[in-house]
Amino acid sequence: MTAPPLARAAAIVALALGPGCSLIAVDGPPALAAPDVEFTCTTSWAIPVADFAGASLTAAHELGGVGNPDREWTGLSLSPDHGRLIGMGIIAGLVASGIVGLDRVHACRDATAERERQRREQQPAPQAGPTPGAQTTPATGAPAAPAASAAPAAPASP
Repeated sequence: MTAPPLARAAAIVALALGPGCSLIAVDGPPALAAPDVEFTCTTSWAIPVADFAGASLTAAHELGGVGNPDREWTGLSLSPDHGRLIGMGIIAGLVASGIVGLDRVHACRDATAERERQRREQQPAPQAGPTPGAQTTPATGAPAAPAASAAPAAPASP
């Protein structure tokens, strides 16, 4: 049984685009980002983890004999060697994509943390001055000694 041309084309597109979600959907930080420049990048591990999950499921299907026993992919009759070759290619693509995605997410998180650290360092330090409500001596402006309490001290217990 042969597949209709549309199904065959869909299978080829799925095989070509299936591996590599991280290559397409995960954005790393810009190469040189100044602390005052806003940028967005991917901080979620979800897409690279999905690539690794897809690689694991494909490996279970291809190497573990799970799924279609006659190895017919949407009407394409493949020899066992060709099926393994396609499966290994998909697994390798997904693993490579996952590794690139993890690297991009890690770089994004590092760049975001570095940008925030640089922004904190560039903020002016608060001015040292008298504490609001603190009493100072009129002549020197130095803090005044605390006033003696009008209430007598409690007697020491025996």
